[in-house]
Amino acid sequence: MAFSYPRPWLRGEGMELLVAALDGAERRRPLTYSSSVRSIADRRGEVLGTRNRRLLAEERGVVHSSPLLRPEFLGAMAQFGRVLGPGSRTEVMRSIAGDLLPDGVLARTTKATFNTCYMASHTREFAAQWTGDGVDHELIDGERLREAWLAEWPIPATAALLQAAWLASETSVLPQDLCKEGDIDAAT
Repeated sequence: MAFSYPRPWLRGEGMELLVAALDGAERRRPLTYSSSVRSIADRRGEVLGTRNRRLLAEERGVVHSSPLLRPEFLGAMAQFGRVLGPGSRTEVMRSIAGDLLPDGVLARTTKATFNTCYMASHTREFAAQWTGDGVDHELIDGERLREAWLAEWPIPATAALLQAAWLASETSVLPQDLCKEGDIDAAT
């Protein structure tokens, strides 16, 4: 299985577990464009991410909304693209937002990255001083993980490991403090 970037912090069994999980997810993935689009909001990552953002918003007294994940929008995109899809990213963006955004935005070929936002100075300081706590060393090579965190362009796939490591280092944060009763899924 090819990856868009290597994962040198994974030891043999860790890589095997990842490949098995990705293989299972790929086998369950809908084959048609329309079915795939309709399933986006139900994917585990979207469900948990949306729930976490909603909980954070509620704590601050604001309403979280993801209009592009609304069933009405996904249904319209599924119908628009039918079985094989509506065309290139640029064609889709021009058709749904052509009158709202400049063509340079609609036709761009680059992708936004946020790696350096969450891997700013405080995070890098933590990574540099990290003791190795919070990860399974049978699956993870701690030094290679640290190298990934401290790289010029940190790899987003390491974010959950970074959070686990930080939580393990914070003796003042107890597991029961992370979630409200009934919200344990939000931290898993």
